[in-house]
Amino acid sequence: MIAKQFNATRATANPGTQLLMCCYGLSVYLETPREKRTGRLPAILVSFLIFFFYSVTTALDTVYMHDTFQRAIDGPQSILSAHADVGVNWTRFLSPMCVVMFMALGDAVLLYRCTILWSEKRWVCTPLYLLQLACVALGIRSVIPGDVHSEDSNRLESARTFISVSVNVLATTYLATRLYQQDRQRRLLFQDHKDDTYRKIARMLIESAVPPAVFGVVYAAFTMIPLDLTSQRVHATLALKLTFSFLFFSCTLAPQVIIFRVNTGRTYLRRDEGPTGVSTDLVFAHSRPIEHSVLVEGSWGQEGGRTSSIEKDYEVDSDQKAVGMETTRTL
Repeated sequence: MIAKQFNATRATANPGTQLLMCCYGLSVYLETPREKRTGRLPAILVSFLIFFFYSVTTALDTVYMHDTFQRAIDGPQSILSAHADVGVNWTRFLSPMCVVMFMALGDAVLLYRCTILWSEKRWVCTPLYLLQLACVALGIRSVIPGDVHSEDSNRLESARTFISVSVNVLATTYLATRLYQQDRQRRLLFQDHKDDTYRKIARMLIESAVPPAVFGVVYAAFTMIPLDLTSQRVHATLALKLTFSFLFFSCTLAPQVIIFRVNTGRTYLRRDEGPTGVSTDLVFAHSRPIEHSVLVEGSWGQEGGRTSSIEKDYEVDSDQKAVGMETTRTL
């Protein structure tokens, strides 16, 4: 019931924001030449899928709460009985399944990035895969009909939130560690190397992971607190649960923001015959030193082992500008 109340309040906010980012990212993708679109189409599709599942669960929960409050004619104390009167129907199953889907998609984006960056040691990502499977299993279990206000239901929701936060934090740690390792190796190889692309990518990932981690832990903690409608503190407890529920689930915008920045920041175009496209170069399409051409030719792989999955897709034009194509695949 708490989650559904939250979904009803966000009905006109987050889906609209996501739709704006999805459509703008698609417009940038369509204006990009075909040879520059490599790896961007999956990101566009994931972005629209997250928006679709998010919007469906919001719409269904809004209708559900409308029907419930129509029956709650005797004030807050009658909400639970009104919830029972609404009964279990197909929306009771579809709405939480959509929640499971869009949260799983956001975590899957993180897992995909880890798989790409740790391609030489994929066994390192095994804990992430197991945690993700556990999170999906708990999400499916929550769809099974039961008393949504029971103590077991609260524990289930709390456990799923903790696991989701763990996947987010652990995956971001893996990604940031790998990126800083690559940056350190490049700085050792080129003493005068001043490009900080990897560090900026790592900071962007960390920034997107901190809010859901903090709000998720607090929300999971409040979920474990049983809601006693006869208590004098019921209104304060309910307000805190709703607040952190709103903040945590609003953080599903994090993967959308990353995909949005990837789609708009990596498609900076400068054609000789016309003006630039609508996209701009955030950080990854600026001028780079001449040694980047050495990375592209493969000397990095000769001196430091296998060619890094990040460097191997960099393309250098006549002005020695590198456009990071790998970031599109990894982010």
